[in-house]
Amino acid sequence: MSMKLQFKICLFCGVLALAVFAVGCQSGKENQPIQYTPDSRFNPAYKTVFETWTKEDRIYKGFDCKLIAAATYKSMQFRNAYAQEYGKLYRLSAAEKDKFLKDQADAADTYHEFIFAAYVPDKKWDDFPEERSTWKIDLSNEDGMCIAPVEIRKLERNDVVLKHFFPYVTPWKSVYLLRFPIRQRGTGETLVGEQSHNLTLSVSSVLGLAEMTWMLDNGKIDN
Repeated sequence: MSMKLQFKICLFCGVLALAVFAVGCQSGKENQPIQYTPDSRFNPAYKTVFETWTKEDRIYKGFDCKLIAAATYKSMQFRNAYAQEYGKLYRLSAAEKDKFLKDQADAADTYHEFIFAAYVPDKKWDDFPEERSTWKIDLSNEDGMCIAPVEIRKLERNDVVLKHFFPYVTPWKSVYLLRFPIRQRGTGETLVGEQSHNLTLSVSSVLGLAEMTWMLDNGKIDN
């Protein structure tokens, strides 16, 4: 084999190796975590409200992630935006929209509701509804008043409507509906009073504490 031919073969192999390396690097970059944001078809008003009422927190032990939690507080402002977007997508009539909004208002008068999505690295820790769960979930205000959920219901994470409106719902997270009573049983006290300024959803265990806080406007949760 001539020196010229050997040189051409070496040059070709070098170019091929560089191409493979470049493809490999590009592939690795594409596999980086995706930043989930509301679908571009959303009305900008829904996107703004969604981001306002959605929070996230994480628990780490050293470099190990033990919990990724995201939650949307279904305030009346959020419910109104959700109803408007839902009505647009499903082409609801005026009467259907009115009923949908009324149902949302009735729910808001009964419960503090959250859509809650969680990633845990160990399936055994995905036991949020269990009586002896790894986790304790509660809702509190700045005065220290704290209430437990009356319902933790697991939702279908592949539900197309849920995934559309709550884009942090992914195949590697479990998703739940959390319900807390508006009034305390027995005393009738409300968590949100005239002077309330925030609500905090806490998820705690021996693994650590995750907290998500929503700022209120002088006790109002509808704006």
